[in-house]
Amino acid sequence: MRKHPSKHCAAPSWAEAPVTIDSLGAQGDGTARLNGQVIHVPLALPGDHIKLKYDTKTLRSDSFSILLPSPDRISPPCPHFSVCGGCQLQHLSEPIYKIWKRGLVVDAVARAGGDPALVGDLVSVPIDSRRRAVFTAIREGKRFRLGFRRRQGHSVESITECLILTPKLAELLPPLRASLETETTLTELRLTATITETGIDLVIEAKTGLDLRLREKFAQFTQDQDLARLSWRQGNGTAEPIAMRRAPILTFGKVPVALPPGTFLQPSQEGATALQNFISEAIPRNTSRIADLYAGCGPFTFGLAGRAIIHAVEENPEAVGAVTLAARRGSLVPWVTAEQRDLDRRPLQPDELDGFDTVIFDPPRAGAAAQTAALAQSKIPVVIAISCNPATFTRDARTLIAGGYILDKVMPLDQFPWSAHVELAAKFTKV
Repeated sequence: MRKHPSKHCAAPSWAEAPVTIDSLGAQGDGTARLNGQVIHVPLALPGDHIKLKYDTKTLRSDSFSILLPSPDRISPPCPHFSVCGGCQLQHLSEPIYKIWKRGLVVDAVARAGGDPALVGDLVSVPIDSRRRAVFTAIREGKRFRLGFRRRQGHSVESITECLILTPKLAELLPPLRASLETETTLTELRLTATITETGIDLVIEAKTGLDLRLREKFAQFTQDQDLARLSWRQGNGTAEPIAMRRAPILTFGKVPVALPPGTFLQPSQEGATALQNFISEAIPRNTSRIADLYAGCGPFTFGLAGRAIIHAVEENPEAVGAVTLAARRGSLVPWVTAEQRDLDRRPLQPDELDGFDTVIFDPPRAGAAAQTAALAQSKIPVVIAISCNPATFTRDARTLIAGGYILDKVMPLDQFPWSAHVELAAKFTKV
């Protein structure tokens, strides 16, 4: 029987049309109106007059040529721009870029029912400040492409230089690529590299395990590159240290914390400091008990140590262990305690929150829907929200505002230069 092709698989029908880009969308794409509908054009800027190639059925843009460039268009500084998926907006002038990025937070606050005037100036970090990065490595013939995913498709842009990385991370890429290229049994890897006070902590993730020869090779690589630690994770398993020359350490506040392999951190030290300062200023002076939710390895917890009794709650057992050990070594027990708990499935309930003066929560991109619902029913005087996703912040802020909280102040934070990602910190007070 003859099969009819699905309409979803129909070949695109391309056409061209002149359009003017009106604005930037939330993902950094230029937006214009075509045939009465909004169309998104990657890498186009407001003010660009372009000839657009598009699919007449879906209005998906394929490519464009510039008829008259935007006055805000500049030359991108990175040779990988437009191919690498990491930086979408290197070609936009800095003043307009900062206005747009702050505007993402302004819009999120307005949608939540807060006053947009509460949003402060955009806090930016230096370009070359990324201390933690996740790379992809894919074998293509005799070569390993090591870098970031490309803007289109699933291939990898092999990075020869990266302006956003700290110099130490950038310097690791050439020897790492050379080492991988000699291993024909390895095909696709995910690598997380973190700068710590004692050296680079590298975690390699693969579908397969390691034989003795590869273990010895990566142990030698750790020594040759003076890494603090190199670990291997097979599938969804636990990361196994292959070689550790020094324990990877970061100091939060005045407390050194031994980091588990591949632990989550704010991408820059400058951004982490900005968030810590916001939290410290937002907490009332008479605060005696603080709950730090989605606490990770305790950067906020230990940043506030000595100011109040702090209870850290985190799902990852290794992170909870790191907080507990650091608190014990720093003679901070019982002023600092830690609890392992999945706050999305089992949020702290209003009766469990009683007695806390301030709650801090810093969830992943999915936000904290269940926990904010419980907080909205509580009597906690002050709630401080950290978010890496304006969309889920809007949802969670609406919940808090509906529960009787008012939004006091908001700090937009740009830790991902030239991208559409923006973070924010917000203070809520119970009426």
